[in-house]
Amino acid sequence: MARDAAREMSSPSVAGGPSPRSARVTEPRRPLVTPLSVPPVFRGALAALARIDEGDAESLIRELSECPPFKAVAELRALAGEAVPDGYREDAESLVPALLTLSTLSRTNPLTAGTTAVADATSLSADLEVDADARQALRARLERLLSATAIYTTAAAVDLLTQLA
Repeated sequence: MARDAAREMSSPSVAGGPSPRSARVTEPRRPLVTPLSVPPVFRGALAALARIDEGDAESLIRELSECPPFKAVAELRALAGEAVPDGYREDAESLVPALLTLSTLSRTNPLTAGTTAVADATSLSADLEVDADARQALRARLERLLSATAIYTTAAAVDLLTQLA
């Protein structure tokens, strides 16, 4: 029986196409990334995240990544503001609603499924006036921030609450 199955796998297909044995196995394709349109209310915070120096960005990422799940939005905003120097405090606090929105988008939109796709699409947005190096930094930072448990769970909770309202 196993030999019959093996013989079928190696025989040409009935329709004249390649047999399953000769079919190429390819790696899954990465989704095509289309830049997102960033709402004006989020542009300043995302541009600041792109431009902030590496040490301050690490502090922000660490603070939000170590946060327990299901934090209140106001608490997340306060934590973000405290994690960066005073000159970036307002932008860091404004960043939290942007992260929550992008997290929801990464879970609910099939075109931007996953944190990597959302980070890529956001960093490519023409709405953000940042240079190429800042775009690379933004992509990497967004991917890490969108993977933070507190951001993911709080975004899911906010989304659920708004659906039920």
